[in-house]
Amino acid sequence: MEQKEKEVEKGELAFDQLRKLSEEALAHLVTLKSDPNNRIALLGLLHAIQGIRTAADMLSLKGIVDYSGEAERLLATLIDGKITITEEIVFCIYDSVEILSKMIANW
Repeated sequence: MEQKEKEVEKGELAFDQLRKLSEEALAHLVTLKSDPNNRIALLGLLHAIQGIRTAADMLSLKGIVDYSGEAERLLATLIDGKITITEEIVFCIYDSVEILSKMIANW
């Protein structure tokens, strides 16, 4: 396999991963909407966002890398208990994941 074909295959795999992680993040959000203090859902969402950032970095998608990094910091702050989870925070997280999903879909 030529180098260029390997790079294309790597890009396709990374993009597939981005889509799957985006879907995973949305699934965790459904749980958080009904149970905002669900630590497992928060940790799962953080893991999905970290994966999105990693895959986007492999594809040099700076906007997605930067935005997912901000979402990751917010989630880490929630998990560490530095801020309280409120309905407004859950909506903010929801909006962040929706924006990331749209960024991924439009790439």
